Amino acid sequence: MAPHTPVIASEVDDLRDVCGWDAPFFTAVLPARSDVADAEHRLEVRWGNARRQLSPQWTDDDVSDIESLLAGIGHDGGAALAIVRGGDGHTLTEFLPASPGSAAVHEGVLPALAPIIEGRQRSLAHVVVEADKSGADIVAFAGANVLATDRVDGEELHIHRGHPGGWSQQRFQQRAENTWNDNADDVADTAASLAEQIGAQLIAVAGPPRAKAMVADALAERTGVDVVKVDSGDPDGIAADVVTLLDDAHARSVAALSERFRDGLANDAAVAGIEATIDALVEGRVDTLLVNDDWTDDTVLDRRVMDIEPGARAVDAAVAAALRTDADVVVVPNLAAMEGPVGALLRW
Repeated sequence: MAPHTPVIASEVDDLRDVCGWDAPFFTAVLPARSDVADAEHRLEVRWGNARRQLSPQWTDDDVSDIESLLAGIGHDGGAALAIVRGGDGHTLTEFLPASPGSAAVHEGVLPALAPIIEGRQRSLAHVVVEADKSGADIVAFAGANVLATDRVDGEELHIHRGHPGGWSQQRFQQRAENTWNDNADDVADTAASLAEQIGAQLIAVAGPPRAKAMVADALAERTGVDVVKVDSGDPDGIAADVVTLLDDAHARSVAALSERFRDGLANDAAVAGIEATIDALVEGRVDTLLVNDDWTDDTVLDRRVMDIEPGARAVDAAVAAALRTDADVVVVPNLAAMEGPVGALLRW
């Protein structure tokens, strides 16, 4: 059975509030490796590099506030750390799953939110089941964040030396099979319920081959979520396999959305380019805003858009307008069909 296409629109309600902070803004993305001995020092150096890119409008108090945050935030929450600072002192910090090669800084009258939105859409909710013949450990994740844990302990049929033969042996094997089936059903019930609660896009099942297969089969009967058997047996191997599965799921979903956008352009269900996209946003017609933003497009609005004054960078204004109109925002690779950094799928 072909894997289904995951949903990649992320939670952005808090980002709508961020766009309402007072200007100006700076947005910084700092590499934040945690797999080296001097990780904390490296993050300090990255911030120093970013700080030198800031314009003089940022005061010593602004800088001191950020440094105080960094001192207490740690460095092991992701591959990169995003910082958004508003002119009124409000600050958002968030770890991201992917890292730029060096510190990147953007300043403007609106925050540059694409890295944070992309990080969230990559953090697909998923469940990992480490099964054995008597039960399983079950962990629910959003990205790398643990949402919930559970343990299912079923019955374990103890096997002693000197197995009985004939009918006794057959009955014993059947009892064992029934026990393992019951345990797999209990594990699947718990994992499926947890997957539904968090809106999981993937359930990964690890463990000995027989137990893993039984749990995966039982889960496939209970949920429409992709159920994938993981070959690795140790925690690091399982984690690496799950990361690969999630990356594949994200790439698949972005490809499907991109194809839907191309089809939409041919059927008046999508628009491309900054002007047409901004017009559709103002009219409340945008269902999903597609964004490709590496912070190099400096196109500036020469008109007021909603409550956004002229002079805002067009990409940032499009994201802010989408958030204000409850449209989904999805970061995509550079698509020629978009004719620029933004495009949109329409509600009508």
